[in-house]
Amino acid sequence: GTWPNIAKFATLPQLALCFWMGMLESSSTPGTAALMQSLAFVATNKVITAQYFVWWWAMLPLAMPFLRWWRWKFWRALLSWVGAEIHWLLWAYLLEFRKWPVRPVVWAGSCIFLAAHLHVLVQVRQSTVQLK
Repeated sequence: GTWPNIAKFATLPQLALCFWMGMLESSSTPGTAALMQSLAFVATNKVITAQYFVWWWAMLPLAMPFLRWWRWKFWRALLSWVGAEIHWLLWAYLLEFRKWPVRPVVWAGSCIFLAAHLHVLVQVRQSTVQLK
C-alpha cells in the first residue's frame, strides 16, 4: 500500500496554537499577546529557517515592560533556544553546503529546535505580569 499524504494537515497544529494563544491572551497586554502568537507561529511553522526568530524578537520591546524577564527560568529558556538554534544551524549547514548525509540529525535538531521554541513560549506566558 501507499502511505497517506498527511503533509496537507501540517498547518493545523500551527493554526490551532495561534488561535488558542490569541483567545487565551486576548485579555493580556497587546505586546505579550503578539509575542506569544508570533512565537507560536514560528515554532510550529512547517518550514524551519533560522532567521524566523526575527519575527518574534521584533515583538520583545513591546512585551518587555510586562514580562518578569529577570526570572532565571526565562533566561534559561532563551539560552536553551540559542543553543538549539546554533545546533540546528550547524547540521543544516553541513547538509546544505557541505552535502554531508546528515538528514536524520537535521530532523532531530529540528525537533530540539521546536522544543526550545515551545519552552520559550511557556516561559513567556509564565513570566507575563497579569494586569488587573
